[in-house]
Amino acid sequence: MTTPIAYPAPTGSLRDIRLYMQNGCLSPRGAEILLRQDTLWQIVARHVQDPGWWREQSPAVSHPPELPWRIQSWDAALRLQVPGVDIWIDPGPEAPIPAQAPNLIIVTHAHYDHTARLGDFSTAFPSARVVMSDNTYGLLSLQAQSDVQLRRCLEERTVRIELGAQRVIEGARLTLVPAGHLLGAAMIDVEVGDDAILVTGDFALRDVGGVPGAPWPEKRYSLVLIEATSVHRGALPVADPQANRMPFLQEVSSWLERGKTRILVTTQAMGQAQELYAALVLSQQAGAFPDLKVRLTRFAEVVSKRYYDALKESSRVWHCPFYTLEADRIPPQSVVISSEDEDSGLAQSLREVPDGECVTDPAVYTHAGWGERMTWAVGVPSHAVGLYAGYSSSLHTALSDIGRKVRALSQEGEEWLINEDQ
Repeated sequence: MTTPIAYPAPTGSLRDIRLYMQNGCLSPRGAEILLRQDTLWQIVARHVQDPGWWREQSPAVSHPPELPWRIQSWDAALRLQVPGVDIWIDPGPEAPIPAQAPNLIIVTHAHYDHTARLGDFSTAFPSARVVMSDNTYGLLSLQAQSDVQLRRCLEERTVRIELGAQRVIEGARLTLVPAGHLLGAAMIDVEVGDDAILVTGDFALRDVGGVPGAPWPEKRYSLVLIEATSVHRGALPVADPQANRMPFLQEVSSWLERGKTRILVTTQAMGQAQELYAALVLSQQAGAFPDLKVRLTRFAEVVSKRYYDALKESSRVWHCPFYTLEADRIPPQSVVISSEDEDSGLAQSLREVPDGECVTDPAVYTHAGWGERMTWAVGVPSHAVGLYAGYSSSLHTALSDIGRKVRALSQEGEEWLINEDQ
């Protein structure tokens, strides 16, 4: 039997939805009751993972593109081409250096699998402008201290655009739309002529680490490209943050019950560390773990300072300064979230005490789940949907079953000529 863990009561529409939820999901009957009560479809749908319910939904459609778009992907990297405009998005480790210079290089967010070759691209094409949000620039600047190419790219060639603002650059109208997932993460809204394409990058429709979920777009698109990283129907994550966080909180409770009061949790420093921190802080605000100090250290602490500066006025996770580890040993009644691995000095110090516990890579969810992606793919008006940076057969099948035009983009640069598919 799992231990119940205190957690803040939901607010807004989630408060009403929670009445019909089980394990973070809505049943078809619960979804229909809420829709009859005039709860917005896009709020309800993200919580439903039942394929039968989805087969009854109709995709929101838009006009096909007028221009001859050519789309290619290499895992998280995308190339969008139309006569006169050549855009590369997220030059990750699989992105090849092209033979011709792109007009624009755009970064959705600061994770390595979306930026690994950014310095290479910038060096190879010094005239190409690099576009990103202010907070993505800030997070990449932390990493650029040991990367000369990346530092020169950021200092000399980067155009920073505020989330929600529109800029015309190299013949394209660009808007960086908040994406959730990570501080500074953006969806890329690209307009050329009368065509509009939306590239999600990594995203979430729920709060992740204190970063609000992506807002619902008030626009129609010729094409929506959705990242499909590790998404399986019926599995976490779901659209309810509490359901995703509860397994970790129950683990913490179990460790404490076994007398483990010095706990080191190692995880990814950008995004995952902050999501674990949010889980613990929110549960403490509701009364759980009253004697526990939640601390951050190493690069996870450095990144979290960026979260604190950006979100302290808007997020109850970061509304007050956080505890940091002040020595190289973990004190009693502490959970320390770090970016160090198990062989670090901190882990070694815990092996020497009976109340120590080392946890590597706990379950933590920062990407959109199956229901969130279905909601986006079905509810955002578009002519067609492309899945990239991963693949989900259940997602692909569910979209095809309701008549949504959908294409799985190759991981190796195979071309998708949009007009030929109409």
